[in-house]
This record gives sequence, C-alpha cells and structure tokens, in this order.
Amino acid sequence: MTEQLGVILDLGVALVVACLGGLLAVRVRQSPLVGYLLAGIIIGPFTPGFVGSAPRIGALAEIGIIFLLFALGVEFSLEELGRVRGVALLGTALQLLMTGALGMALGLAIGWEKAQALYLGAIIALSSTVVILKTLLARGETESTHGRVLLGMLIVQDLAAVALIVLLPSLTVNGDHLAITLAMALAKALLFIVGTLLLSHVVPRLLDGVARLGSEELFILSTAALALGAALAATALGLSTALGAFLAGLVVGRSQVEHHVLALVTPLRDLFVSLFFVSVGMLVDPRYAWEHPLLVVGVALAVLVVKSIVGTAVARLPVFHLSGKTSLFVGLGLAQVGEFSFVLAQQGVEQHVLVAAQYTLVLTTSVLTLIATPALFGSAPRLDRVLARVPMLGAAFRPRLAPTDMEDVALGPSGHVIVVGCGRVGSRVARALAANGFAVVGIDQDLGTVETLRQDGVTAIYGDAGYRAVLAAADPARARALVVALPDLGAARVVVQRARAANPKLIVLARATTSAAVPVLREAGAATAVVPALEGGLELLRHTLAAVGMAERERQAIVDRARTAASDEDGATEPVA
Repeated sequence: MTEQLGVILDLGVALVVACLGGLLAVRVRQSPLVGYLLAGIIIGPFTPGFVGSAPRIGALAEIGIIFLLFALGVEFSLEELGRVRGVALLGTALQLLMTGALGMALGLAIGWEKAQALYLGAIIALSSTVVILKTLLARGETESTHGRVLLGMLIVQDLAAVALIVLLPSLTVNGDHLAITLAMALAKALLFIVGTLLLSHVVPRLLDGVARLGSEELFILSTAALALGAALAATALGLSTALGAFLAGLVVGRSQVEHHVLALVTPLRDLFVSLFFVSVGMLVDPRYAWEHPLLVVGVALAVLVVKSIVGTAVARLPVFHLSGKTSLFVGLGLAQVGEFSFVLAQQGVEQHVLVAAQYTLVLTTSVLTLIATPALFGSAPRLDRVLARVPMLGAAFRPRLAPTDMEDVALGPSGHVIVVGCGRVGSRVARALAANGFAVVGIDQDLGTVETLRQDGVTAIYGDAGYRAVLAAADPARARALVVALPDLGAARVVVQRARAANPKLIVLARATTSAAVPVLREAGAATAVVPALEGGLELLRHTLAAVGMAERERQAIVDRARTAASDEDGATEPVA
C-alpha cells in the first residue's frame, strides 16, 4: 500500500469509528469525547481488528490542537471574564495550586518520581471546558450563577494550560540546570509575545483587506496560514505550537472579522480535535485497567473527591459571596479531567517523563471522570440539602444573609411582587414594575446585581431563594405575586413549591427555558410559565402576519397553532400560557 493510500485509509477509518463512538456516547448521555477515546482504543494496537497508524493520525491530530488553541484565543473575552473576575482569577489560581499539589502528592504516594508526579498534578488540576459547556447547555444553565462562575474559571484554566504546556518541560529537567532552562524558556516566550504584540497592529488590517476582496477561499487560506504559521514560528524558537496558535488567535480577536474567522475555524477545529482524542485513545492499553482495576478506580475516585472538595471549598470562601449550592455546582463541575490534560499527558510521554503504564493510568482514570460528570453535576441540589443537615458542615451550606439584609427590606403594606433571579430577564421585570408604582422585592445570588438594584431604588435581597430563610426575608405570605426568572429548572421548581407552601393564594409566574419545562413548573404551582425564546418568535410571527395584511382573528389563530406545535415538539403536554 502506498503512503498516500495509507493516510487516506487511516483518516477514513478514524473518522468513521470516531463518528460511531460519538453517536453512541451521546445516545447514553455522555460527552462525545468519551466516544472518540473509545474509538481510538478500538483501532489501536492493543485491540484486535484494524490497527491504524498512530504517527499518521497523531500528525493530523496536532492540527486539531493548533486550531483548538487558535479558536480559544479568538474567543477569549475580557468582558465575560470580568463578570466573575474575582472567583475566576483568584479562585481558579487557588484551585489550580491546591489541586495540583494534592495531585502531586497522590503521584508520590503511588510511587512516581518527582517529575512524573509534577505532571500528574498538572494533569489533574485542569478540567474540561467542552464537557461542562455541553452539560450547562443541555441543562439550560449557562446564564445561571454557577454557569457563569464555571465558565469564567474554565477560561482561566485554559489560559493556565497554555502556560503549563510551555513551562512543564523546563520544570522537569535536572535540578542543576532548572534555573537556566526555565530562564531561557521564559525569555523565548517573552520574545515571541513581544513579536506577536507588534504584529497585532498589522495582522488585523491584513485580514480586513482579504475580507474586502470577497473571496471566501482566500479568507479561509489566510486564517489557516496564520494559525499554522504562528505555531511553526513558536516551534522554531523551541516553544510549543499551542502558545503560537493561542497568541495568533488573540491577535485575530482584535480584528473586525473575528466572528467570521471563528465561524470558519470551528468546523476545522472540531474535525481535527476529534482525531486528537482518537490518537490519544490509540495509546490506551485496556489490559492495564483489567490487570489493575483497584488502582485505576482508586485513582479516579481520588481525583473526583479531591477536585470536588477543593473546588467547593474555594468557591465557598466568603470573599466570593457564593451560596452553598452554587459552590457545590462549581466543585462538582470541576471534578473531571479536561481535554488539555490529554495534551499535557502526551507531552509528558514525548519528553520521556511519563512511561507507557503511567500514561495509560492517567488516560483511563480521566475517561472515568468524564463519564461520571453529568450524574455528579446533577446531584448538586440534593447533596446541598443533605450537607445542610450535617452538624459540622451545615453552617457552611446554609444561606449567608448579611445583618443589614433584613433591615434594608422595607416591604411596606402587603401586596408586593417578589422577583427571584434578577439577571437580564428578571431585572427588566423588576425595574419596570417598580417604575410603575409596584412594591418590588428582588432576590439574586449575585451581590453586584443586588447592589445595582438597590442603587436603582428596587428593594433587593442577596441570597439563594431556594433556601427558606432567604425566601422568607421577602415575606411571600403577604406578597401579591411571585416572578421566578431563574434559568435553572430545578432551582425554579423548588422556589415555586416553597413559595406556594408559604402562601397558597400567591400568583406565581415562571420563566421556562423550554416548553418541556412548562408542565414541570405548573405541577410545582406556577399559574403561568413563559418561554422567552418561544414568545419572541411568536411575536415576530404576529408582526409578519400583520405586515402581509392578515386579519387579527386569523393572525391569532395561526399564532396559537404555532405555540401548540412548538410545545408538542419540545415534549410539553400543555401549551405555554
């Protein structure tokens, strides 16, 4: 077989098996990454059947890592990071240091050398942005407090991963040459960064000029050439391709065409990244897990427990003003091992620091943590209620109300409206009601949001309304209505149930992320549940029908049918009120 046919065969088989593995993983509610890793095991040298060429697939996978880091640089947003900058910067730094140290201690405890244990600590410290983002999207919680905190911390983790990829090879050299080697690595990195900053005034203009030519092919070629060229330039200086690609992405992120670049790069990134995970799976020997089940399961459990505890403890620090439940969501969300951990593990093998058995142990336990993530993440509300009743731990998981919170809530006469969840949707409702003479009490877990509402003249309480003490502070027994605008269905259901228990006559209106959530909220006691995305689409349909001259009665009939059809498609048993 010629070399060309060999490449095509390896690529074709790898993509087909990865597709099948990804489909199977999604069907059983796992991340597609798990399917890609299993696909690599299937075509790897340690299992019967077709055996792909690891060097050829690995070379193609390297392109995936370049595009992954390039896209990360383009997407990097200081604005998004700024929303949760305290916990994202300080909290992530503490989490990485503590988890890394404990991971290194674990490596030493199981007999690894110092350099190997250092790699293990770095590998364990990082979590999966892809898995958590997909989990939050599936649960409709990207705009929740824990969703924003997790995404902010994961952005910082991804940046830290770039630094670790650059520094770890220097940190694992012999002690006699460590200072010199590290100084040289930092000097080269600084030189490359300075060169990138100089180019940041030129590259955006060049891309803008290419875009004005109107040739999509040239624009794609320019983008790919920039990402790969920067990666090669970094390699020529003895740095990692990841650093070069990431810095190139940062430069592109300053141009007017950043969104178009991201749209073009994302399919290439996803395609080649899937090959990266296949190439990682090819190096896993399943016989190792069969022969050492206690070690594999023990290390996986240790990683899950240690990362969950550290993440929760860091998020619960008083300086971050996060509730116990939010802190648990953060801790359990960070419990798995991430995609950049695989890059570090592969780097450890290439640097001859990790041996084959250690690499297999790391990858096998990492896959187990990825598989456990959805169930572990979903257990946060139940675990929060359990921990709140534990004598020694209960105080840490009960709501924290500042002494002034109760004094600042001047409810006045009965008949006020409580708004729970004052994000983009809830804050508009609260301000509009207050502006029209209604007595309003807002409840939110974001202290900055609470302070802003108070400055605008809206009575606001800081805390998680899922806790009875926080909800009771708003006096639902005397309230006229309750608006629940939480993106988390589970939290919204608890608030509705507890508010109705406090006041059976209370009128409850709730926000639903999908039509399927409507019957859940109604069963909990909501009189009305509204899906903002659906209502926005129906309103646009209504205006369209009016623009084409349709009578009002016919417009309403079409809109009603569209609402019912949308509810049926999402699995709801009742139309949205």
